[in-house]
Amino acid sequence: MTRLGRAGRRQRLAAAALVLAVLAVLTGCTGKPGSAPDAPAATSPSTAAWSPALAATLTRYSQDVTNGVVQVQVTNAGPHPVHIDRVRVLWPGWRTQRYTRDDVVLEPGRTVDLPVPIGRARCADSTRPPRSRGSAQLRVQLADESARRVRVRFSDARDLLAPVWLAECRSRALARAVDVRFGRHWERAGTEQDPALRGTVELTRLGSNRPVRVTGFLGSVLLDVDPLGSVRPPLLRMPASSRKASLPVEVTSSGRCDGHALAESKQTFLLEAYVRDGRTPAATVVLVPPEPVQHRMRAVIDRACGVD
Repeated sequence: MTRLGRAGRRQRLAAAALVLAVLAVLTGCTGKPGSAPDAPAATSPSTAAWSPALAATLTRYSQDVTNGVVQVQVTNAGPHPVHIDRVRVLWPGWRTQRYTRDDVVLEPGRTVDLPVPIGRARCADSTRPPRSRGSAQLRVQLADESARRVRVRFSDARDLLAPVWLAECRSRALARAVDVRFGRHWERAGTEQDPALRGTVELTRLGSNRPVRVTGFLGSVLLDVDPLGSVRPPLLRMPASSRKASLPVEVTSSGRCDGHALAESKQTFLLEAYVRDGRTPAATVVLVPPEPVQHRMRAVIDRACGVD
């Protein structure tokens, strides 16, 4: 074949390829001339086009401190109801929590508080809480009953989370340094109108080689704890050379005798001491009296309130 013939053949093949390409476009690549191209898969506007518009903040009420929870406050800023069935808080200072179960249908424009237990702190460095502002992770149910996980950043939860983190980490560090608890021996004191129970708070050194000080007490709704006598702060100082120390205390009724306080107090016998190990800030130690002593403290409340 001559050079001219070969050039003509290449031109004819190129023209044929162009025709086939045009046909493929017109037929939707089906190979069937005249047929319509494949239609895209149908999508549900209620699921594919809709994404929940949620805002979240973290708050804590006075009763939450007692119950050991925080509140994830969620607002539905979108046009559709949102069904929330799981929630948890993500923050580097906490170990990852399991989801808390909920069953809330949040209408547009509405806000709901979802309680979440306080996470166990990561205390690698008990003086520097993480700087992250944290986020809420929610599981929401869509209109077709499928589930989606949604993560919503808090505007800034560090101001709430950091003090909780510091308190737990300091308390755990103190627990490794010294054991603080109520003594076993208690006796009745006071009068019939103002009854009291006298005992001790006992300190036993564990891993600390620094002076340990008791700086104060916090009672419960129904009970007060005070050192015996006129003691100036610190209430007790255990020198670095001592292994044990004891502080005489008196437990009395707080004076709350109303029906609500008497019926609703859930942590009557969770009393607190503030203790410092060396120069570290004071940490909280929860003092729980032995069960027989709890019965005697209940008798103090009943006598003070005139409860038969």
